[in-house]
Amino acid sequence: MRICIATGIYPPATSGPAQYAAAMEAEFKSRSHQVSVVTYGFENKLPTGVRHLWYFLRVLPRVAKADFILALDTFSVGLPTVLAAKLAGRKIIIRTGGDFLYEQYIDRTGEKILLRKFYTEPRAFNRKEKIIFALTRWTLQQVSALVFSTEWQRDIFLKPYKLEAQKIFVVENRFDKKISDEAARAKNFIFATRNIAYKNIEKFSAAFEVAKKNNPEISLEIYHTLPHDELMKKIATCYAVVMPSLGEISPHVSGKIEWLVNDIKYARVRAQVRSFSFTHSWAEIADELLSIYSKI
Repeated sequence: MRICIATGIYPPATSGPAQYAAAMEAEFKSRSHQVSVVTYGFENKLPTGVRHLWYFLRVLPRVAKADFILALDTFSVGLPTVLAAKLAGRKIIIRTGGDFLYEQYIDRTGEKILLRKFYTEPRAFNRKEKIIFALTRWTLQQVSALVFSTEWQRDIFLKPYKLEAQKIFVVENRFDKKISDEAARAKNFIFATRNIAYKNIEKFSAAFEVAKKNNPEISLEIYHTLPHDELMKKIATCYAVVMPSLGEISPHVSGKIEWLVNDIKYARVRAQVRSFSFTHSWAEIADELLSIYSKI
């Protein structure tokens, strides 16, 4: 089978979607499928709209030759790839990642609103955001299947985007076997993220400095572009990994950090993490996606 993977980001970038694209490419190839990956390049230098058109022109020939298309976001590659799939009469699955509209709104306004509340309260969208919302809704309604990694995000999207439940599937993220159980060498916290407002870097860094006044031994390491393998090595020996983007952020952050610095409480949490045994491999994810393809 000929498979086209459409992604806005690809290794050596370290983000989740980049790793997902590379892993699916490898898994599909291991099953003797012919796989092509179309990722952003020159598009990153172009404004919204123009980059979508440019990407559409690049992805269309690949889509026309493919049996199955997998797009790894809802707007940047999702919109042009769904349009190409419609024109070519091909089946397409979108696997959602983040929420482009939500991220754009946070970046423009600076408003600290949680994702779960974003669509339930009135928003003063500007013209660009209204267009993004309308085009995203069209895109999600035109797919052959829509895959979420959690029921939580699925439930957020259902009503505002008027989605058809029969087209929706949930495929969990990857949970690999533990690669290390080394004790931390210092009380260092790692934050690996894109440098955008949605990731809440400034607010979290300020909260961390408050906690550090009472706990001078703690440190915060922020990485934006560290290669994935190097990042995994650092994570293996760090004290804790933090992900305080607005989608997950908890109030009273400095207090939570100080709570975790307590040796007794940390040992309790570490024991809970060590006992976590659920796994979900890239191979299982590929199997689930191929199974969905066979049903659409």
